[in-house]
Amino acid sequence: MRNQSTLAENVVIIEPGSFHLRIGRAVEILPKRFPHCIARKPKPNVSPCVEPIINRQKAACDSSSLQESIGIARSNLSNYRAILVINDVYKRNEIRYLVHLLLNRLKFGRVFVHQASVCATYGIGLPTACVINIGEQKTSVSCVEDGVAHTETRIILPVGRSDVLRVFHSLVLPNGFCNKEGCIVDLKYEYLSDVEDLRTLMENSVQCTISLLCQENEKNKLDQEIQSKANESLLNNDCYNITLQWTHKQNQYDISSLHPSTVLLSHILPFACISSCVPPKEIYCTYQVPSLQSSEPDDPFDDMYISLTARERRKRGLPNEHQSTILPNNEQLETEIDVTEQVAPVDKPLPQKPNSFESLPEAVWWSISQCANLIGSQVGSEVIVQTSGLAPGKPSQSSSSVSDELRRRLLGCIILTGGGVAGVNNQIMERWLTEQLTVIAREKQVATTVSSHIPTVEIIHHSEPGDLSWSGARLLLTSDLMNDLWITPVEWNKFGSRALREKVPFPW
Repeated sequence: MRNQSTLAENVVIIEPGSFHLRIGRAVEILPKRFPHCIARKPKPNVSPCVEPIINRQKAACDSSSLQESIGIARSNLSNYRAILVINDVYKRNEIRYLVHLLLNRLKFGRVFVHQASVCATYGIGLPTACVINIGEQKTSVSCVEDGVAHTETRIILPVGRSDVLRVFHSLVLPNGFCNKEGCIVDLKYEYLSDVEDLRTLMENSVQCTISLLCQENEKNKLDQEIQSKANESLLNNDCYNITLQWTHKQNQYDISSLHPSTVLLSHILPFACISSCVPPKEIYCTYQVPSLQSSEPDDPFDDMYISLTARERRKRGLPNEHQSTILPNNEQLETEIDVTEQVAPVDKPLPQKPNSFESLPEAVWWSISQCANLIGSQVGSEVIVQTSGLAPGKPSQSSSSVSDELRRRLLGCIILTGGGVAGVNNQIMERWLTEQLTVIAREKQVATTVSSHIPTVEIIHHSEPGDLSWSGARLLLTSDLMNDLWITPVEWNKFGSRALREKVPFPW
């Protein structure tokens, strides 16, 4: 077995995010970040074209990222391995194109694919957690249980850090500016310089808000009564002035009487009222498409093929593979039929997925409940098979207790990651999510008349939340299973998507 340090020097970790392409060697502590336009909000009635996106991704990796910043020549890529960190909700054809890009066009020696939420749990050191990834234009929620991100719990909300910027713009500059000629002018998102100037204004406003709050807290530390009075005076009187440096117009404008609550509200409002901050055509959330609905043409043994062949076998009256085994006696057959009849009612179908959510806490609670109910139903089925009907009342109680226990574990291990929660936004979202999820848990407990105590909500964050998944992918090299999960160019050209289905460590 190769030395891990030697192997890490020859491994490149690539994570295409919403705003940055993170790339670097596994021996580095933090990755290099490059702005790119790969991930973007979908436009209605516009069919996506994958090839131009892949060409831009190839250009980004080839010219600037690999050669200039990491110091790897194009001719030496065959001696390196690549770990591709993908989103929790993915499209199989896009992953297939990216793997094809790395192996056949960039000529990497081997490729390994894993999900961002699972890598984030590796970075924190928790096998079970609910991962909230807030990016530039979208927010993903996924529940990881024992290192597996369950398909039924993955969801993407159409809100991110860019919506925070838009809300801040509408609150601070609702009517634009009045220039020297008396005309109303405003920032335009079509110009990159305007977006950067607005982002700089928001960052400066956050720093002024923090300084103002710290000054008030330092002045009023004597007792709780004085502190409450100070907070009231802060909310009523304390404002500050700030200046916008407008690069595009080569001018500057003074913004007077900016209140701290305006800055705090702009960070919370997009995630508290999604329908009010997102256009009506874009409020719908995205789920993981089942494999039966997105079959791969180069994988003849996927779920679609198995389903069609099983249906054809039933039409012809031929036995399926799992029915071809002859049982030794009739008693075992009767026992299996009885067990099957008892197992069937337990596997209840999960409730229909909602089209949209009004807030991020609602989506988090839904994802956690989906995971708890899914694992609880699986445990209930196993208990029924083991008891063979001897204790009909026990399985439901065991399933309920397992679901409640897993729900408590997930609420107590919520990981906040992504570039959208960098800086002070991390603390704002942590406190707000803790309060909102506690309220939802209390309401659900009252509605179900359960006498147990309210589960504790704990938000876990990293010093570099945007790079948490990338840093967690570095720890994958310590696993002994990695040697069997690398995909080589020969395997990819021979098996195609079948290699992904058989070698990725998550349900494909």
